[in-house]
Amino acid sequence: MKPCYPFLFIILFTAIVGKKTQAQPKPGDYFKEYVWTTPDADGNSKFLRVGGRFDYILQPENYPDLNLDGEKIFIDQNIDLENAVKAEIIAEKVLCHDDTKNLRIALNGGKQYSFPESPDIPEPQELYMHHFYPVVTVPVSEFKNGGDNYFSMEVDTAQHWNWPQNLIYGVIFRIYYKQPEKLKFEIEAFQTSENEIICSVSGADKNKIESVDFIAKYDGPDWDGDGVYYDWHYHYFRGKIINHIGSSTSKPFEQNWDLSWVPDQKKPVQISVRIQLKTGYTYFAKPTELELNRNSYSVELCKPTDVPQQWVTRNGEHEESIFINSDIKKITEAKMVFTTWSSGYFNGIYINDNLVFIREGNRYDYKQHHIPVNYLEAFEQGKNIVKTGKTQLHHGQMVHGVEVMWPGIMMLIKSEK
Repeated sequence: MKPCYPFLFIILFTAIVGKKTQAQPKPGDYFKEYVWTTPDADGNSKFLRVGGRFDYILQPENYPDLNLDGEKIFIDQNIDLENAVKAEIIAEKVLCHDDTKNLRIALNGGKQYSFPESPDIPEPQELYMHHFYPVVTVPVSEFKNGGDNYFSMEVDTAQHWNWPQNLIYGVIFRIYYKQPEKLKFEIEAFQTSENEIICSVSGADKNKIESVDFIAKYDGPDWDGDGVYYDWHYHYFRGKIINHIGSSTSKPFEQNWDLSWVPDQKKPVQISVRIQLKTGYTYFAKPTELELNRNSYSVELCKPTDVPQQWVTRNGEHEESIFINSDIKKITEAKMVFTTWSSGYFNGIYINDNLVFIREGNRYDYKQHHIPVNYLEAFEQGKNIVKTGKTQLHHGQMVHGVEVMWPGIMMLIKSEK
């Protein structure tokens, strides 16, 4: 059957534990996000260390750009509680030192609330390297209306090599509100080719829009590291949205979605928008959905299995498995997609003992990788072994090595139909 374009779719513990949830905004929600983040600078202030000998409380001199007073970290924003109905806190958390447990937060010197572990990371989650975004619900009453809000963070002191430590790149305080009026927006999704969808927003309230973040729900790479592949795909780095379809800050509020590496889907893709209104509120619009149509090529997402605990390359070689269902004789392109910390210490990635990558990125920082596999002959039909090499000593000394984050090294395989 010939492809039919275009398609147009229009839709009118020691801590007091909060409600443990990985909830995020849902269509119809109306909220504001107050962002606290560390500066994007060189040195120790690039991220907040929580726990252990370098805890931010013990070494405040490492954070000259932050508003700190002992354990207190000031938010430096006025928080609006008028008509507030619910509050959540999201942490940009790097496990960092395995066996670090029970990251928790207190607001304004009040009760502590523990951030949950992801139920889709195997237990014990603290032994699997991860960078994800836990969400905890807290009472609105923990906040003060206006300024002078502060928070503190800590982890358990017990850790099997006596150095607990999480790294925090940002914290988002999300307040939900009673919606004062029904908002009228429509989402349009127009597939122009096998490789592109054009997304836009219209509707009676379009003049109320300041900017728009386009997002999609589909089965794709788990960039936010919680182990969930079928999800609304977006998250944050230093409080800024990333890994979404894209953003628009001016009329006509359109965005092109490049489908060239979006995996084949078993169900329709949902497309929605997070609309930043001129009033300062954000509205999550009701989604539209559409079937992806591709007739000349296929994209398979190979999800890792047998992912090791404590995947840090200074400790030695580590390996995982992926399974390729596509006919390897028809593969035209492939790439590895995954997240690390301190990738500058890589010493090779191997597919079935074939070296396909050596090194990229900086040391002591977060990185997302999109690495082409140029040697396609490395692949075997069915099960494949992906391995990282051991980081060698530098000047006779052990160095940090690379942390490969959950869910491991994912593989995107593009092949002819």
